[in-house]
Amino acid sequence: MALGALFVILWQGRMRYIGIAGIGLALALWQFGDRPRVLIADTGGLIGVMTDTGRALSRKKGAGFVARNWLENDGDGVAQDVAALRWSVGKVAAFNLIQVSGKRAIASFAGCRPGDIVVMNGELAQPALPDCLVLDPKTLRATGAVALVGEGKDARLVSARDVGGDRMWSGWARYPKVPLDLPETRDKMVHKTK
Repeated sequence: MALGALFVILWQGRMRYIGIAGIGLALALWQFGDRPRVLIADTGGLIGVMTDTGRALSRKKGAGFVARNWLENDGDGVAQDVAALRWSVGKVAAFNLIQVSGKRAIASFAGCRPGDIVVMNGELAQPALPDCLVLDPKTLRATGAVALVGEGKDARLVSARDVGGDRMWSGWARYPKVPLDLPETRDKMVHKTK
């Protein structure tokens, strides 16, 4: 899109209309691009789930920069608190997505069931069940932000580290790689916050 706009601005004569075609092509490609169904912030403090009405956010406040970027990239102009009202709506995938936020909630967390994905912004005192995936700060430091892409059997978790690689300035080289495998799936998706 930027190249097309530059072409329109800098070129003289009828050839500048090629730039308009480039801008149109960029807009058409943007419409067909897929956004991840689930986005998990690198701190574990915010989750965004794509629903029929737009991206639902797990928190009304906090992680505002991340929330604003997610909503802008989705083409959604609503505020974070409005997107948080969508949180209890929509089927995403065949697993339970649970966010546990705050020291009290983490201390009282009773554990997860097989097939759950638990996202928390603090460390668990007791280990979780092996059949569920726990994304805590220790794991997220090694992976960065996490996205669920694809649907059904093609669904997979992709981390910022997978996309960006181990560059000198990323700081990920000091952390061992953590495999992000989806747990065994359930019949329907439920997302909730504790």
